[in-house]
Amino acid sequence: MIHKYAELMGVTPEQIIEKNNKPEIAEIRFVYYKLRYDKHVRNYSKIAREVNRTPSSIMHGVKRINELLSIGDKEA
Repeated sequence: MIHKYAELMGVTPEQIIEKNNKPEIAEIRFVYYKLRYDKHVRNYSKIAREVNRTPSSIMHGVKRINELLSIGDKEA
């Protein structure tokens, strides 16, 4: 799944997984977390293991994207 998503977003899977705090990469990563959570896994721990993060990092990313969507941020 991560390979197809990365290709669609114009980044590499490594960019999604690596510790990169550039806002544009972080938002792509957060959307990936949300898609995995909402559409597939529904388990923060499983997603965290997939991308070598903590479950709290996954929860933060999902929360951040939900906040952007709720305010109608055009970039989300």
